[in-house]
Amino acid sequence: MDQLLARFTRYLEVERNASINTVTAYQKDIEDFIAFMNEGADDENSCDLLTVTVDDARAYVRCLRDRRHLKKTTMERHIASLRGFYRFLYREGDVDDNPFLVVPLPRKEKNLPHFLYYDELDALLNAPADDYLGARDRAVLELLYSAGLRVSECVSLNIGQLDLKQGYAMVMGKGSKERLQPVGEYAIASIKKYLQLRQARGYSIAPSEPLFLNTRGNRLGDRSVRAMIDKYMQQTAQLKHISPHALRHSFATHLLDNGADIRAIQELLGHESIGTTQKYTHVGISKIKEVYNHTHPRSGMTAKTDKEE
Repeated sequence: MDQLLARFTRYLEVERNASINTVTAYQKDIEDFIAFMNEGADDENSCDLLTVTVDDARAYVRCLRDRRHLKKTTMERHIASLRGFYRFLYREGDVDDNPFLVVPLPRKEKNLPHFLYYDELDALLNAPADDYLGARDRAVLELLYSAGLRVSECVSLNIGQLDLKQGYAMVMGKGSKERLQPVGEYAIASIKKYLQLRQARGYSIAPSEPLFLNTRGNRLGDRSVRAMIDKYMQQTAQLKHISPHALRHSFATHLLDNGADIRAIQELLGHESIGTTQKYTHVGISKIKEVYNHTHPRSGMTAKTDKEE
């Protein structure tokens, strides 16, 4: 079993050029399935991955849904991971079929991306204090919104990956794919101020150094950024609970609002499929419908409001 996982991991790393996070996610999902198959068994290693049946696959999915009550998106990831694993084993001749191929994926929940309106965004970006850590936090927030970065892309940047004169960053995205990302003037100004204060504290600003440091002088982590945003949302008295990804959603939504082409937004976000990017058009449509409902005299909503008044 260990040999199978090792071969699959090598396949992901070498042939698929998958990122460390992707490989880790696959491993965790496969190990979770193994743990399910070994429930009640005397030997924790009794599961034979090469003899798994369609009934086993269906039983696992029922467990995810009925016992563990996982979200549909999480269930979909588990099934996709195991489909990929058994697709590899079938290609290698280890199994005769893929037991997860006939297991249907759960219907996707049509949740629109959460984004911030302009006034909410201004309040968030202006929340950090005017000191060293505040300057760092402001630079992180400005960069996430200005360049539409994923949090992992932001915290993995080194100083040498930014050209503050030309206004761009060399970003390592999913699948270890590099893209040149424009960075706006507000973000550049915030980063420059942060680096000046950082250098004054005796920290190196050499090109090979991490762009953002934590309080111990090490690379800032994903969780710290999430905690940072929660803190500033509370300070600005906003009722929304947003994730760092909402800044990326806001980046795309605001570009679309101001006339950017959907293909250009796709490139800026680093999406492989235009279908992934098109969800932002639905956000725009929902905003238009909201405005219509509250302003058009024949929408029905305005009449209801008048009666309530």
